[in-house]
Amino acid sequence: MKTVKVVAALIKQDSKYLIGLRSTGKFVDFWEFPGGKVEPNEDHISALKREIKEEFNVEIEVLGLQKKIEHQYPDFYLEMYCYDCRLITNNFVLNDHSQIMWFDPKNPIDLPKKGAELRISMGYDLAMVDMGLFIVSEISLSGPPEKMIIRGR
Repeated sequence: MKTVKVVAALIKQDSKYLIGLRSTGKFVDFWEFPGGKVEPNEDHISALKREIKEEFNVEIEVLGLQKKIEHQYPDFYLEMYCYDCRLITNNFVLNDHSQIMWFDPKNPIDLPKKGAELRISMGYDLAMVDMGLFIVSEISLSGPPEKMIIRGR
């Protein structure tokens, strides 16, 4: 079974976390913490800095490992390393995302259901939920656009 190693940036600013809405790839229109796959012979810190530069054209400082999430999927085993980070530059250029949002876990937000599904089914959600940043409080499936309300703990 293949093991996929990914890194995620928990970029916090004024008690809010950066999340992005994917505009490309398999997970288009899904909300996520920024980050990506660790390339062969690449360390986690280098991978995270590279991914954030590629996705947003910003520089980050990696402060330390917050959490390692492991999950078995039908066709691969996920190892996700979530790092606390801070912005060094903030001249955002959205290369892989259609929008970004600073989410305050203390306040509820509405997310499109498609993005919320990512939180339920994929590793990035496991990070958010497992670290206690978010809990699912309500799912409304009536009428477009379908929404999921995420509340912070």
